[in-house]
Amino acid sequence: MKLIDVIFALNLQPLTYLCPDELSGGAVPGMLVTAPIRNKIKTGIILGNSIYKNENEKTLKPIISLESESPILTHSHLRLIEWVSSYYFSSTGLVLSAVLPDVLFNKSVTKRKSKPKRTIPLHRPININDSELSAAVDMVKQQCYCCMLIKIPDFLYELSYAARLLEEVPSAIVLSPGKTDSEILFDIINNTDTTGTVCINSDLTTAQKRDTYQQLIDGTASTVIGTMTAALCPIRKPSLIIVLEEQSAYYKQISTPRYNARDVAIMRAYMENIPVILMSKTPSGTSYHNAGIGKYKYLEIKSDSNPPAVSVVQTRQTLSDRVVSTIKTALKKQHKILIFINRRGHSIVVCAECGLIDECPRCKMPLGLHDKKTMLCHRCKHEGKIKEICPRCKGVDLRQVGSGTQKIEEFITKNTEVQPLRVDSDCAKTPKELEKLLIAATKAPIVVGTKILLRRLFFKSHFDLIVVANPDVYFSFPDYMASERLYQDVSILTEMISAEGRLIIQTSIADKDIYRFLRRNDYDSFINSEINKRKQLHYPPYGKLVKIDVHFNDVMPPAALFLSDEAEVLGPVNKDTVKGGYKHSVEALIKAKDSGAVSRVLSKIMLHKHISVDIDVDPVTA
Repeated sequence: MKLIDVIFALNLQPLTYLCPDELSGGAVPGMLVTAPIRNKIKTGIILGNSIYKNENEKTLKPIISLESESPILTHSHLRLIEWVSSYYFSSTGLVLSAVLPDVLFNKSVTKRKSKPKRTIPLHRPININDSELSAAVDMVKQQCYCCMLIKIPDFLYELSYAARLLEEVPSAIVLSPGKTDSEILFDIINNTDTTGTVCINSDLTTAQKRDTYQQLIDGTASTVIGTMTAALCPIRKPSLIIVLEEQSAYYKQISTPRYNARDVAIMRAYMENIPVILMSKTPSGTSYHNAGIGKYKYLEIKSDSNPPAVSVVQTRQTLSDRVVSTIKTALKKQHKILIFINRRGHSIVVCAECGLIDECPRCKMPLGLHDKKTMLCHRCKHEGKIKEICPRCKGVDLRQVGSGTQKIEEFITKNTEVQPLRVDSDCAKTPKELEKLLIAATKAPIVVGTKILLRRLFFKSHFDLIVVANPDVYFSFPDYMASERLYQDVSILTEMISAEGRLIIQTSIADKDIYRFLRRNDYDSFINSEINKRKQLHYPPYGKLVKIDVHFNDVMPPAALFLSDEAEVLGPVNKDTVKGGYKHSVEALIKAKDSGAVSRVLSKIMLHKHISVDIDVDPVTA
């Protein structure tokens, strides 16, 4: 009897089973099978013939049956699962659960429900010149692995360019960081082709998800458009992979397996031997570097329109007198105004006598004042009451410092006598509430909002004046990519400004390099400057980063566990939340020259007894 390895959608590595002779002919890699596990019958996928050798095969159990007529995963897809498992230090079972939804392993399915109507405005695709397409089309027609980075002028152009490329291939995977954007591209494509294209996102019901994945497995769907999970979807043989907004942090999975869908897409293209195209108006530093050293092909498409005027105002006021005057003038002209601030709530509370900041007792982050009465941690959701006396010096002069959306809202109302519309996660707790707020925002004279307002197509060329208030919050945490994220967010805002509109950035640190580049609209020089800084500090792309969370009960792991001659280990420090079943959690950041050095450091840590380790390879923040 031959031995086979089977993967289950559980936090397990492959398990070895006996394959009865009557099933051995059909028991090939990729087949769906049932087998006993933990006194239950579970459905899994055959990974391949096992190299496991055991003199006593009686300890092994046989599989029960084959559940598919043909393999539902290809050989290259199984290789991809193994690569994701190895690179991101995850079990193959958890990777399989990201590849195939639970519904495919479950026979009972609820009745299919129709999707609710969306209020996304329809957008006509831009006409793309053949001369702008030729380089990408030539690469696609070669039908072999090659990665091209395309720097595009705006997001509607990006969607239109992707739609044109899809006309050149019989099948494809298109990734988008947001479900709304993927649905817009789906609508654009379906104007010309109503068959063979499916959309994967979190809106799918259980029955819709099963139908969609079954179409991919059967081959009746040839193209898939979706969010990060589409990178691992079981489409048979894609001819092309396109990654929209390749710089987006939303491609990073926050739970195990913590994969980056963009990087998985590139590896999948390599394993499938097909081309992959990365697109962005503001490419990530890593992709830009790879294009610079020739690892990726590079194409830049210039914009025909002039960028909006960007000015920088230095002040520590909530809004400077100059900005307030500009807002009042814009209101008189009935212009549409947006005040963008990347912090919800009102402010933070600081003791004027000793400087103590009211912090979260669990994660030591500054608490934000909400509704003038509740102190809320934006990380762990801890809530407390506003203090009247400083717990350290017993002083009573506690001041509200800094600005959030609530404080800006109050300030605007007081100084302009116009009540702005506030759009943040405190106001919109559900997708339906957010949708209503976004529609209301198109009619409001002045809007105050956070990142959930960054909808380039919804508000395309809508605002006449945009004020970026207190961008200094981007630098509140130690993150080597903070400047890059700020530039990318401001770039999105520029697409929301009318042709004659203007953008004002109000900061207390106007001498930072990023503001000079923003005024000149010079992303190329900016990102090259950032890459050079990272080279000096050995940050990616000139080094590897891995963040680890170590969980334990009574005894702290010895300090020597975190020491290494091959890597720099920053930490450990106490973590804001504690994993279930443990009393304590600490986090550390491993910085090394290559993956091999990281693996050796991790191996030493993971061998230590009585601890649990969660690993985040290539974290999006560090």
